[in-house]
Amino acid sequence: MEEDIKRRIRLASWAFGRLKNTIWSNHDITRSLKVRIYQAIILLIATNSSESWALREKDRHRLYVFEMRCLRAILGVSILDKVRNNTSRQRLNVTTTINAAICKRRLKWAGHVFRMPEHRLPYQAFKNDFSKPRPPGRPPSGWKELIQKDLGMTTQAAESCAADRPD
Repeated sequence: MEEDIKRRIRLASWAFGRLKNTIWSNHDITRSLKVRIYQAIILLIATNSSESWALREKDRHRLYVFEMRCLRAILGVSILDKVRNNTSRQRLNVTTTINAAICKRRLKWAGHVFRMPEHRLPYQAFKNDFSKPRPPGRPPSGWKELIQKDLGMTTQAAESCAADRPD
């Protein structure tokens, strides 16, 4: 999981760097257009297939750092300028963090999985418990636990809500 996230960040950083001379440092392009390009290209590369990620705090922080590095570059400020992250977000009118976007995508995918027929593999993978004997201690958080935490309810309650969705 961690390697996939690092790989996604590397790919997005590469794409961001390729656009540095043409878009990010071009003063003829408005900040709002730069943000839209960032959200359409860079964030899409960074969060591709993120619906299935079971993010740990370290991974969330890594994604947050990547996001703020990009937003600061779009704004044209460095970390030495001592501009707060919230201020950078406000100047660019960016309200959603990358972690919130991933959470939204994860919940959207969970809704699809909850409504799937039982013979579908994603549904079977969600329902089955593949736990194996492991050493004592706190078990790592999985995708199911993240869904429960994101929704603030059990997966059974979430499944019934997803089934009651109006078409």
